Amino acid sequence: MSKNIHIQIDINALRDFIKENPAYVFKGKKDYISLTLWANDGPDKFGNDYAVKPRLSKEMKDAGTKAPFVGNGKTQGEFNPNYAAKPAHSPIRNAAPKAAPKVELDEEVPF
Repeated sequence: MSKNIHIQIDINALRDFIKENPAYVFKGKKDYISLTLWANDGPDKFGNDYAVKPRLSKEMKDAGTKAPFVGNGKTQGEFNPNYAAKPAHSPIRNAAPKAAPKVELDEEVPF
């Protein structure tokens, strides 16, 4: 079974990269930027297993440009699709689903 990866993004570093490189923002119904999750050789001194960096174009890579660090990630426990599907702020995140209430139908309703 796969693992969850908890990611933290440094909003200021990402904002600075976008200001300096506006061409990396893709326009559509919403604006977005492509990020790369790099696996570290081993956990760093803070226990992070991954680094998050903006995805660079081939031209930037060929020119020797280094992608700035904008976040990190840690491997968490086993992946649980029911856990991941609920919003983080949900107070019933790990609660078992409740059965729908039984509804009595009145057969004599004229419509």
